[in-house]
Amino acid sequence: MRKIHEFDAALREAFESGAHDKGVYFIQRDAQNRVIPCSPNKLMFSEVVSIRPGRRLLPTGFQTVAKSVGKKCLQTLDDRITAEFGKSAEGPILVPVEKAMELLEMAYANLEFEEPGDDSRKGYLAALEHLSRTSRNPDLRDNVWLLTATDRNTPRYFSQGRFSNNPDTKQQADVLAPKVDEIPALMLLRQNGEEVKGWRGLPFWWPVIVTPRSAITSIFASDEPTVS
Repeated sequence: MRKIHEFDAALREAFESGAHDKGVYFIQRDAQNRVIPCSPNKLMFSEVVSIRPGRRLLPTGFQTVAKSVGKKCLQTLDDRITAEFGKSAEGPILVPVEKAMELLEMAYANLEFEEPGDDSRKGYLAALEHLSRTSRNPDLRDNVWLLTATDRNTPRYFSQGRFSNNPDTKQQADVLAPKVDEIPALMLLRQNGEEVKGWRGLPFWWPVIVTPRSAITSIFASDEPTVS
C-alpha cells in the first residue's frame, strides 16, 4: 500500500501542477550502478522513492543504535564535519555530491529501523546523486548545498504518538530557499538524542534532503527490480 501511495501522490501532483507536460520519469539503478529509465511496471516490484520538486526527503520511524555501538561512528562524523565545515555553519556550503553522499551514509550508520521497508537510504542516496548530476546549470552540477546545525532536541514522537518528521526549522527552510532552484540541499541536524525525548541517549545526525524546485517529478527504484 505504501508503494501504491508513493505512485499515486507523485502522479497526482505532477498532473495538478502541470508537470505532466514535461513527463514523469521512472528511473532505477542498473547492475553497473548507473541511473537509467525504467518501466513503471518494474518499479512496482521494488521499494520506491518519489522525487517531487521542492520537497523534503528524510528518514522517520527510526531509533538510534545503542551508545556502545554508535559512539565511534558518531565521533568520526563529528570530527569530519567540524574539521571541514565548523561546528555549526552560518549558512549553506557548496560541496561535491560525492562528499555529501559520504556524510549521508555516515549519518544513516547510527540509525536503525524496525521495519526494513522504512529504510529508504538507498533511494535517498540515489536521489541526491541523480538530482545533483542532472542539474541544468553546469556551474552547479555535481554539487550539493550542505547546511549543518547542532544542539537539536527533536523528540522521537509527537504528543499524539506519531513519529516526528520535522527536525528542521522554518528558519533553515528560509535560508535554503534561495539556493535550491537547480541542485539539492542536504541538512545534517545533530540531535542530542536524550532518553527523555524517546531516544537511546546517543547523539546523532538527522539527515534531510531538499529537492530542487526545477526537478522533474520522478519515481525512483531504491533497488534493482528482481523481475523483468
